[in-house]
Amino acid sequence: MERTLWRVFPSDRSARKGAPFSPQYLPRQSGQGRFALPRSPGASAWYFAESPEHAAAEKVQDLRGGVLREDFLLERRHRLAICSVQLNATLRLADLCDPLELARRNIAPDRLAFRDRVVTRAIARELHLDPDLAGIRRWSALFGEWHTV
Repeated sequence: MERTLWRVFPSDRSARKGAPFSPQYLPRQSGQGRFALPRSPGASAWYFAESPEHAAAEKVQDLRGGVLREDFLLERRHRLAICSVQLNATLRLADLCDPLELARRNIAPDRLAFRDRVVTRAIARELHLDPDLAGIRRWSALFGEWHTV
């Protein structure tokens, strides 16, 4: 069974399918996140949320305590939009929300929430060595009930 995931992206309704600013477009490398490996060829990191609320919250998290203005809903001069993505059920994920998976991989749960990218990227690098994994599932540092794939 497929899993529905969500992402927020800069959208252009005139963009062709698969082109930049279309829902189907995924940049080759997203190297900003805590689990990204920016200098590792073939280790692209894309972040998807398990709920639309989580996807939106990730985009506006830096505005906590501030006022959300219309211009904050633009990225690269394009309005932000939300879309769903279907994850094929045959793809294997390391479920870092599962205590047994963490124990099997010898990962302390608190290390997943570290803001220090040296710590989280070391975990990502180790997981990237597993040829059977398509990605990871982890809990969000924003809200523990939210999960990121």
